Amino acid sequence: MRAGKTQKVFRAIVLVALLAVLAASGAGFANEKVVVTITGKTANGVPVGLTLSDVRALPASTFTTFDPWDRIKRTYVGPRILDVLSKAGWDPAARRIIVHASNDYEIPILIDDLERIGHILSYEMDGKPYAAYRPPANKGNLAVAIDFSSSGIDMEIYKHQLVWWVDAIVID
Repeated sequence: MRAGKTQKVFRAIVLVALLAVLAASGAGFANEKVVVTITGKTANGVPVGLTLSDVRALPASTFTTFDPWDRIKRTYVGPRILDVLSKAGWDPAARRIIVHASNDYEIPILIDDLERIGHILSYEMDGKPYAAYRPPANKGNLAVAIDFSSSGIDMEIYKHQLVWWVDAIVID
């Protein structure tokens, strides 16, 4: 997506969605903050805010694979993104998601690719939560991870879908 106006609109949508989730939940989020907001084609079109505990409560996948950016093998743990979308009550007619990171990086990912490749929303890398890898001002809690050791995955194409510091997903 183009920078500028599109990013401002996206941020405004995420902010409104987060405020709606907080208002609807009452005091439920007083103890734990929302780490990812899911908007778009959710159940009844209502935005869904998930805490780290919500994400950790989903069935987790674990794999070790080569990280094309760090150029080493890493182990990732987290639920399949399709399971995260199910928790949000997603519309199965959706064709893609747009993953947004707190540094304003965003990328579309086709639902067909999520089904075929099995992207996960990782909350842990090499046995540590993501928060352990950055100082508090710059940390995130979630990242998209892909098991590149599976056959038929073109690393040069899909490495751009490795998103760190995920804070929002739009179901489109």
